[in-house]
Amino acid sequence: MKGTVLEYIMTEPSSGYTAAQVEFLLENANISMSTFYRLVREGVIEKILSEGRVQDALYNKAQVDDLVENGTPSRRKQKGSSQQKSPFLTQAPKPEAIEPQEQFQADTDWIQQTDLPYVYVLDTELYGVENSVSPTTTWTWWQKNPHACRILFNKENRKDIWGALTVIPMREEVIFRLLTGEMKEAEITPEHVLSYEPGHQYTCYVASIAIRPEHRQHFGRLLHSFLDFWYEQYPEVQITRLYGFALGGEDSDGMRLIRKLYFAPRYDVGDGENIYELRLDHYNPSPIVQRFQQHLREKLAERKENSSMSPTKAVESLTSKQAISTSFETATEQEIAACVAIDEAIFGESTETPVDEQVRTRQGWWRANGLIFHVLKVGGEIVGYYSMIPLAQQKIKRILLEEEHPRDIRSEEIQRFEPGHPLDVYVVVMGIKPGFRLREKRAFGSSLMRGMMSMFRELGERGVTIRAIFARSRLEEGIELLEQVGFRELDYSPVNEKKLYFLDIEHANSPLLREYKQALATYYLHKQAGQ
Repeated sequence: MKGTVLEYIMTEPSSGYTAAQVEFLLENANISMSTFYRLVREGVIEKILSEGRVQDALYNKAQVDDLVENGTPSRRKQKGSSQQKSPFLTQAPKPEAIEPQEQFQADTDWIQQTDLPYVYVLDTELYGVENSVSPTTTWTWWQKNPHACRILFNKENRKDIWGALTVIPMREEVIFRLLTGEMKEAEITPEHVLSYEPGHQYTCYVASIAIRPEHRQHFGRLLHSFLDFWYEQYPEVQITRLYGFALGGEDSDGMRLIRKLYFAPRYDVGDGENIYELRLDHYNPSPIVQRFQQHLREKLAERKENSSMSPTKAVESLTSKQAISTSFETATEQEIAACVAIDEAIFGESTETPVDEQVRTRQGWWRANGLIFHVLKVGGEIVGYYSMIPLAQQKIKRILLEEEHPRDIRSEEIQRFEPGHPLDVYVVVMGIKPGFRLREKRAFGSSLMRGMMSMFRELGERGVTIRAIFARSRLEEGIELLEQVGFRELDYSPVNEKKLYFLDIEHANSPLLREYKQALATYYLHKQAGQ
């Protein structure tokens, strides 16, 4: 994947223009790229593919020059007909048809195992097989850090990958070995990839960017999805520097991005060419970087202001004019410790398993499936969470009967939320940090349920089939919440004073699943239609 976020490999060919060069020429001719690609599809402009070529496809130079000089065929037709029009005719010529807006919406997400073949195809199409790292290698990176690669795709069809951005946290000495050519990207091992951990600052290597030319307008969204994630982790996790290559001419997209974000050249590294650095912890004239830095400062100031505020006061301030923000998010690996602390506060300290061992076990679960923990935050602080794990139904039954303990769940037993086969899900914990009044606990419990509804809807949109959900509780508020959303008590309930519940997805009429069922039905309709 040797085309970084700072790079689209471009040369000045004699027979054709690259997409970036075409875009530059058409800007002055007032012709949109969507019009250009329509002409390519119609065969008006020839697309030139060269075997083994690592840069973007080329487009016939003479035909592009003619398009720039004389306009589109429809404009020429209008121009000709207006010149030959009889002076007795009063009807004005029809204007050129307006290009339709893009048919599908863009979306972004962290890369999943099922995305690998489609991202690899994208890489090889844009940069060639010889410059693309095998998916069997890159998947080991993402397992070490699931937040190192984000994809851009068609919201209606995740297999339609439009782009991918990889930013890997690494030790600086490893990054310099890559920048100087001492080490190749294919030689990156999971040991080189760092996980984001609280209390640390990171330097990152921008390993790759692959964006289909017709979807480059969405690159900003892909970039901002990374910035948003780094904002969420701040100040516990801080990104200080980005490094990357930037090959190609001054008109390349890579160089445009460098100028836009004000990357600085590092002439002191390697051969002094094409190596750039962005300091996120220093002043930068780029408006994008400045906004990001300002948001970090505001978050830090808000954190300090609220650090001495009690949980109850924080909740009360939600109704004030300066309300503390609430959010429901997928938990990061570093936030698992806060989830375990909530468990200890609700259920008491474990006499069998030390806290640090519990954290390590659950972080292992998280690495097996990064979607099994979700947290509710007030003012950036975690006040509640739930953990929901897809397991074999027999494994779930043994846990419910207390033949096994949840701590005995092994990472390899955890399934992934992927289409293809029905899943059974066990709700390990759904809890709110103690210390709130009953009204507040109920409000937060409702927020967790709304978050779960949203999560299920997203799974439905991806075609993930859930067969049944299992849960248990001995707490009055937990039992009340489960029964309110349609869970039914199992025949062999209770066990050791814990009531056991299940929710049959297909037959249940639960508000928790209404949007999920609709989204899943829509997914299969599109699939049957071949979309």
